Amino acid sequence: MNLGQYISRIRRMLPSLTIESCEDSVIAQELNHGCDEINLLAQAFHGYTEFSSVAEKQIYSISENAPRYLGMKKNGVWWYTTAGASWYLFPKSLKWLDLNIRNWRDSASGTNPTWYWIEDDDLGLFPKPSGANTVRIYHLMKAVPMDNNDNYPWENKTTENLAMRPFDNALVAYARWALSPAAAQPSKEDLLYARFMAEVNKARTQANRRPDFTSDFDYFERIDVIRQ
Repeated sequence: MNLGQYISRIRRMLPSLTIESCEDSVIAQELNHGCDEINLLAQAFHGYTEFSSVAEKQIYSISENAPRYLGMKKNGVWWYTTAGASWYLFPKSLKWLDLNIRNWRDSASGTNPTWYWIEDDDLGLFPKPSGANTVRIYHLMKAVPMDNNDNYPWENKTTENLAMRPFDNALVAYARWALSPAAAQPSKEDLLYARFMAEVNKARTQANRRPDFTSDFDYFERIDVIRQ
């Protein structure tokens, strides 16, 4: 559904939600907020962000360099050199570095980092890079807020992200719950929240289905050999 269809559906389901008590723009705000709330629970909308390292700089602001970051994915952080090589950086904590690499904060820069850490809004690299290369972070993506009735959630485009369609009902359920006070239905908040969580769990199951992995009755790993 696009934004206009979401708003129409929510008003049908909350007939007491009048224009006077809640303008369309307020419904849109709750829907846009709901996308990120759903993704924090379901972890279904993800991608990566790249930015350039700076020589002798060890700590980078995530919010400045990856403004759509909503949380890490297992793929973690990768390092790409200008020569075309790439590799995975190992995640560590500041405590681990303190215990295992004495005086690491005073260490000279290295051509390429081996480890990274994340604390609050900081992404740190060790050793700190000696030149400009590319850092790639795989992460949950913040949705782009819908700003037009013809646009769809998640990317705010006129083309629907079909992989996220299972979450249509969850997004409606979130907006119903969030808007229930404006619809003079505060007594239903708990029930609507339970419905929202049920829809998120259902959608997460639907979105994670991969029948192409296990649909064959003889599914197993194999190596094909060409015989001469």
